[in-house]
Amino acid sequence: MKNKNNKVDLTIKQKKLEDKEDDIKLDSVNNLFNQNNIIEQQDDYLPINYTRTELLDTTDLCNFNPSFYDNVMSGNKINMTHLILDELNYIMNGAIPRNFVLNFRGLIGRKTGVFKSSFALQLAFMLDPTFNIKERVGFTANELNELIKKYSTRKQIFFLDEQTHDLKQSASLRLANIIEACRERQLCFILVGVDEMRVKLSDYCFERLGESDDKSLPDKTIFYAIKKIFDNRTIYRGYFKWNVTPLINENWKQVWNEYMIKKTDYEQNATNQSLTGLPIESIALNVYNNKNFKICLKENKQGKLSIETGILKNLIYKQFPDVTNEERSMLLNEVKLLFRTQQDNKFDNNFDESNIN
Repeated sequence: MKNKNNKVDLTIKQKKLEDKEDDIKLDSVNNLFNQNNIIEQQDDYLPINYTRTELLDTTDLCNFNPSFYDNVMSGNKINMTHLILDELNYIMNGAIPRNFVLNFRGLIGRKTGVFKSSFALQLAFMLDPTFNIKERVGFTANELNELIKKYSTRKQIFFLDEQTHDLKQSASLRLANIIEACRERQLCFILVGVDEMRVKLSDYCFERLGESDDKSLPDKTIFYAIKKIFDNRTIYRGYFKWNVTPLINENWKQVWNEYMIKKTDYEQNATNQSLTGLPIESIALNVYNNKNFKICLKENKQGKLSIETGILKNLIYKQFPDVTNEERSMLLNEVKLLFRTQQDNKFDNNFDESNIN
């Protein structure tokens, strides 16, 4: 509660926040495997458990942002769980083409090992019965775009997990372009740990508040704050509760293992520094070898070929509408370099050294 100085004083005695509301139990990831009917129902929600450092984080945030205290931590806190789920179902399945973008991030305490990926994946499975790891989960904007091109139809969820390596502004802009281009097909996106400092991407940001004590394992309840941003103002709407389906559940264990294999491959590539914001050289080579590239060439009176820059720009834009203007400029220059190199090689091959005195 607030003291005389209008500051929040959270003591260790408030370590466990008991939620007395009579909540309807969520089926969570159970629904996504309902064809097998073997996922056990969730138990009642467990109370949140704070460490001392998490209490300090919470106190500071309450003092810094009044909406966080009022809607997330006070006696009048707002449970947004069912409201958010109803809204997401309505957006995804409504008659008017809309899509949603959710981003799951850390907030209170540590940033890793807080069930971001587990929570986000289980939510994806619950909202979209066709969701699967192979066709829908990517780890860079490029990989996500390729999955969309190959597997997307309509009314689907695609998933982008922590862009460990791809943090350039161009990657954020490309991701924003991809998301916007998919709105008409009602393709929705769940992001995990994606930075939004440069470009705002999400409709709702789920930020970690805390979780139940490990003593209750394998049962685990997690709590996330629901954040919206308006004109650079951060507003916390309420909180979201979720019972994580444990790994002792064979169906979920199989899904999680498949996800971890895919993520391990990505992390290995990141460790080897084999990931880039955009593979400019390979894409430029594809443009150069495209059968339509010849329309970009013109011949002068001496029979020498040159590139019509405006036509080449249009060709690149048509082939790669999701890249940024900066990357299109880089592609343009790389294609020109390839063309010049090819022309120089032809000159060298046709050059007769016997004509030199």
